Amino acid sequence: MTNGKEIGTAFVGAGIVAEMHKRGLVATPGARFVGVYDPNFLQAKKISAKSGGRTYKNFEELLGDKNVEAVHILTPTKQHVPVALKAMQAGKHVLVEKPVAM
Repeated sequence: MTNGKEIGTAFVGAGIVAEMHKRGLVATPGARFVGVYDPNFLQAKKISAKSGGRTYKNFEELLGDKNVEAVHILTPTKQHVPVALKAMQAGKHVLVEKPVAM
């Protein structure tokens, strides 16, 4: 529980898994979708347009957004660890899609 405070959450990755995570996030009390980054900007734009969030131009922009407190790592598996480490180093809470690594 968040004691009445919403946790701003963003996604790194805008593929099929992002749609599932978005549904879960919407159903989670205290969680708020902030935005999404994906190298495929148009795909990221589709996710953010449906959810009312931002579309980040790059990962650093997402990490620099003070409204983002938590990040869902929804990238291909080989990118999970380096992306998650960068997000944690930026002070973000991290949820990594399975598997965490190969």
